[in-house]
Amino acid sequence: VAVQCISFNVRIAAYGFTVMRYASLLYIIFSTAAILLTVVKNGAFAKWNLIILACVVLVALISPFNVVEATYKNQLGRLENVLRKNKMFDKELLDYNADEIEKNISNEERKILFNSFCCILNLQHSVPDWFGERDFSRTDRKVLFESIFGIKAESEDEERIVSLCYNKETFAFDIAEYNRMEV
Repeated sequence: VAVQCISFNVRIAAYGFTVMRYASLLYIIFSTAAILLTVVKNGAFAKWNLIILACVVLVALISPFNVVEATYKNQLGRLENVLRKNKMFDKELLDYNADEIEKNISNEERKILFNSFCCILNLQHSVPDWFGERDFSRTDRKVLFESIFGIKAESEDEERIVSLCYNKETFAFDIAEYNRMEV
């Protein structure tokens, strides 16, 4: 459980919640409770483990804190925080100089923007109104990102990396221009 908590914190700090990471958090909570109930008074409360598991499943599926809503809110918050920091957002996208932002935004902030944007689209949740009217299902993610935010999904000086998001669709793409692949 300790190793789970450490690795979980590392991933959340770097990439925020995804559906799988949120489910992992719920599993960590359940497994910790199950261990504690088994240890307390020589397992006298262990019979409650199944009820706790049922409660965790209900939270994950039908509560306002379900896996999709929690992931959506977390990723949208990460995206909006970076936009606010760069004076690009205040309840909606602001008018800003994209060339100036392109020069000043850090590679880390750019990655957060693009990864959160992709995660929001992968959730198949309704997108924020300020994304505008677009065909989100058929257009390349980088093209969509650049059309909405006016900046490139990756900087010119950044090493080219193949980045794969979990998606239900199977697709092929040319990897000739990339330096390495991270999975």
